[in-house]
Amino acid sequence: MLNFIKKAVRFIASFIFDVIKLFVWIPLFIFVAFVNVKFFLKEKGENNGESAQKSSSYQ
Repeated sequence: MLNFIKKAVRFIASFIFDVIKLFVWIPLFIFVAFVNVKFFLKEKGENNGESAQKSSSYQ
């Protein structure tokens, strides 16, 4: 019985940890993507695509 409780606690803890990871990583990825798109559009607008080509070849 004690073994079952240990397994259940471990399962619940890992589940909570996964949920927290999702809540941390998903907004982070969205934020990074948003910043990249914003920067790319700004750069493209200023230099008519010349600098945007440079940054894409840089990656």
